[in-house]
Amino acid sequence: MLNWDKFVNFIHILKGRRREQAAFAIAAVCLPAGYAIGGKSMLPDFKDGLNWEEIVQLTLYAAGLACLGYTAFRVWRLAHPPELLPVKDRPTAIKGPMAFTEADGELFRKLGRENELRKLLGLVLDNQVSLIVVRGASGAGKSSLLRAGLKHILNNSADGKDVKFHYWEAVPTESDKGLLRAVQEKWPEGASKPESLGELVNPTDALGRQLHVIVLDQFEQLRGSRKIFQLLRRIVRESRPPHRITWVIAFRREFSADWMDFVSPELERGARPPLDVSLRFFTADQAREVIGQLVNEYNLKESIEQDVIENLVEAATVDGEVSPVDIGIGLLVLTELHERQIGKTVTIRDYQFAGGAEGLLTQYINRCLELFPKEDQEVLLKAMLALRDPDTNQRLAEGLTIEYLANETGGEPRLLKTQINRLSDRDVRLLETVTPEDGAPARYRLPHERLIPALYRLTGKLLAEVDQARLKFQNAFQAWKINDKRRHYFLKAKELRLVERYEAQIPWGADEEEKKSFLYLSKRRRRFVRSAAAVLGLMLIALAWASALQYQRIESKKYLRDESGYPPELIDFQHRLKKLEMVEPLNLDRFTWLISNSIEELSLKAAISSNSIAGLESLSQCASLKKLTLGLSESQVSNLEPLSKLGNLTKMTLDLRSSQASNLESLSKLRNLTQLTLDLSSSQVSDLEPLSKLSNLTQLTLDLRSSQVSNLEPLSKLSNRTQLTLSLDLRGVRDLEPLSKLSNLTQLTLDLRSSQVSNLESLSKLSNLTQLTLDLNFSQVSNLESLSKLSNLTQLTLSVGSSQASNLESLSKLRNLTQLTLDLSSSQVSDLESLSKLSNLTQLTLDLNFSQVSNLESLSKLSNLTQLTLNPSRSRVSNLESLSRLSNLTQLRLFLSYSQVRDLEPLWNLSNLTQLTLDLSHSHVRDFEPLTKLSNLTQLTLDLRFSQVSNLEPLSKLSNLTKLTLDLHFSQVSNLESLSKLSSLTQLTLDLSYSHVSNLEPLTKLSNLTQLTLNLRGSQVSNLEPLTKLSNLTQLTLNLIDSSVSELEPLTKLMQLKRLSIEGATRAQRMSLRKIPASLKELKF
Repeated sequence: MLNWDKFVNFIHILKGRRREQAAFAIAAVCLPAGYAIGGKSMLPDFKDGLNWEEIVQLTLYAAGLACLGYTAFRVWRLAHPPELLPVKDRPTAIKGPMAFTEADGELFRKLGRENELRKLLGLVLDNQVSLIVVRGASGAGKSSLLRAGLKHILNNSADGKDVKFHYWEAVPTESDKGLLRAVQEKWPEGASKPESLGELVNPTDALGRQLHVIVLDQFEQLRGSRKIFQLLRRIVRESRPPHRITWVIAFRREFSADWMDFVSPELERGARPPLDVSLRFFTADQAREVIGQLVNEYNLKESIEQDVIENLVEAATVDGEVSPVDIGIGLLVLTELHERQIGKTVTIRDYQFAGGAEGLLTQYINRCLELFPKEDQEVLLKAMLALRDPDTNQRLAEGLTIEYLANETGGEPRLLKTQINRLSDRDVRLLETVTPEDGAPARYRLPHERLIPALYRLTGKLLAEVDQARLKFQNAFQAWKINDKRRHYFLKAKELRLVERYEAQIPWGADEEEKKSFLYLSKRRRRFVRSAAAVLGLMLIALAWASALQYQRIESKKYLRDESGYPPELIDFQHRLKKLEMVEPLNLDRFTWLISNSIEELSLKAAISSNSIAGLESLSQCASLKKLTLGLSESQVSNLEPLSKLGNLTKMTLDLRSSQASNLESLSKLRNLTQLTLDLSSSQVSDLEPLSKLSNLTQLTLDLRSSQVSNLEPLSKLSNRTQLTLSLDLRGVRDLEPLSKLSNLTQLTLDLRSSQVSNLESLSKLSNLTQLTLDLNFSQVSNLESLSKLSNLTQLTLSVGSSQASNLESLSKLRNLTQLTLDLSSSQVSDLESLSKLSNLTQLTLDLNFSQVSNLESLSKLSNLTQLTLNPSRSRVSNLESLSRLSNLTQLRLFLSYSQVRDLEPLWNLSNLTQLTLDLSHSHVRDFEPLTKLSNLTQLTLDLRFSQVSNLEPLSKLSNLTKLTLDLHFSQVSNLESLSKLSSLTQLTLDLSYSHVSNLEPLTKLSNLTQLTLNLRGSQVSNLEPLTKLSNLTQLTLNLIDSSVSELEPLTKLMQLKRLSIEGATRAQRMSLRKIPASLKELKF
């Protein structure tokens, strides 16, 4: 969870120098923010243009991805720093800071080191000498003396040309292996090579009798290398003359103390001291001779004026001495100046214009920095500048560590170390490496103070900022101090940032504690100001957000009140409801107010004038929404794309009857859909291919009547489908063959009324089918034999009214059938004997309306029958005596309107009957007193429309009734008092439309009633107040079409109500419902 400390830490990351962390933090904010703004839509829909929210979303995505890419680049660059140019030897006379190599031996012999070489040669050829030390200051030319001079003089000496020369530049990592490898590489052929360094102490004859000189250059790098020092200790102690191997150790003069710590104990033991060759800088005269020699060698005598050389020597002279390295650097930059002038002579004027010796050195530093990427050069300049004392402008002799330099410059330590080490290499020599004796991390320092002025030139802007920071800090501190230390004089934001940047370089002086306190207080004040600004900014953002939400809320309420005819309070209701069904046609383009996380089921209908459903995109914010029913029939909507955003839907019902929609492609994106109902009758849709992408679909209902669909092949790709409902007609589909590929199908409903299908053979291949519904009314099917092959069929619904089928014999083979529904109205079937063979039948529904059946005797043989539905209306059946033998019957539904049945007496014997439905509308039955003997009856449905029944008193004797449905539409009943005695009643459905009933007061005595359905269409009931006494009521359904009810306010008193459905309400009636019970979860009105 976000708290203040995390927020402050986040701001510090953004302000810090860790750019990859800052970029990643910004990306971590932008990407989720973009996703949140888009709701649950990853990307906006570009087809209909972009609104401001989508533009902000794309902007945040772009910023987040850019920061993420930059973070990846920075991390990759830190993990894989760019390879620097390797150290290279220069074969030319102008070496710069680099040492001369073996190829330069003849030239080096001319550069004033002949005396040192002669002395060194004499010692090397003396077989009584095993160890020689060459020491000198950094830049004195030790490496050149050994690599170029010693090698050359040995090769050109009569006594030395047979001496094998081995040169190794010391490195601290695996130094023993590196030295042994260097020795083995130059070991004479034909002799055995040493396998270890120990063999070189007193080499045996197996290693050959040739003389060797082994040079260990830059020995100071091996401080702390135990194996190399152990080797030298053995050489001093154990090596015996005449020596065939002479060891030459070269190191800087600063290393002399370490060397004496090693040698002194051996001298005390009586060992012979190593002989010493000291190498000093050139005198000014020697420097001129050396420069002249190099200029002649490079053919630059006519290209550089003598005054330039004199000025260069004068500038390089320190304490009367000149470093060979300074000579090399000076000549190198002079040569580059000569080349830039396209071969023209470098005059003293050119030299001075370039900045003289100091300017040339600046150019040299700049050229060395070009080895590195541009963005790293400033960091390296800052690091080099940190190696000088800003007060004295002298170098820091003790040097600084990489960690300190990284902290000062803001560089990444590992990358900075690689680059600093490169500046310390022998071909650059802008820095020196100092290795402490105590094993502490290596330090780096400037080799000479003469580099500092050149650095000033390159870092003029940085130095100006440092000086400015010092001045501003000092002035602010003095003003604060002399003005009673009032906070008004604290450092301001811009000044404080400058001071913070160069805090390490500000001299504290005698007032250090007070100055640090002043800086701390300035920082604390800034934190307070920023915190206050942040809080104010957040408050403004929250206010703007709240204002936007309130504006949207007002607009939504206005839409509901003025355009939809629903109470504005519905916006508040939505967060408590689980199911919402809005029956009034709506303008779905502006349906943007529904954002409930509680609604699971939603039903909407578009107005005929609607041409867009863009407003439904807001439903993507309804996380719990799983089922959507959408009616677009006869509307102008042509684009269904907004539906593709509802990825959480699992059930959908879509009515496209006579609509403008022609493409179902948007539905293909609803991958979580398991149940889909599509009404495409009279629609423009012709292709079902998009449905084939709904791989999780298990239940599909399609109404293709009068549609343009002619091919069912796409349905064959829905391999997981187990339930299918199809409605066809004369147009379109002729062949059911694609259905035969649905091997997993277990439930199938086919409406083939008036269709062109004439053959059911394809159904016989559906071996897993257990439930089948077939409507063959007015169809061309005449043969039902294919059904007999469906051996696993347990439920069958068959309508053969007005069809060519006349025989039910095929059904007798379906021995596993347990449920059968037969519609024989107006059919040619006259005999039910085939049904008597279905011994496992437990549920039977028979519609004999206008049928030729007259005898029900066959039904009496169905001993296992528990549920029976019988409609003998307008049939030849006049007697129900056969039903009295169905002793196991528990549920019975009888539709006797316009039938010849007059007596209900046979029902007395059905003692197990618990559920009874009687349709007595327009019947000859006058009395239903026989029902009073059905003591186990718990559920009763009575249709008394236009019946001759006027008294409901027999109902009061059915004390076990818990559910009652009573249709008094145009009946003679005027009083409901008999119902008040049914104390066990929990569910009641009353149709009082156009009845004589006007008072609901008797219902108040039904204290156990939990569910009530009232049809008050055209009724005399005007007051709903009696309903308020039904304290246990949880479900209420009202039909108010043409009713006398004017006020719905009493419904708000039903505190246990969870489901409320109001049909046919007028605008005034709907608006009267200003609030709803807190318990309500489902609302339809």
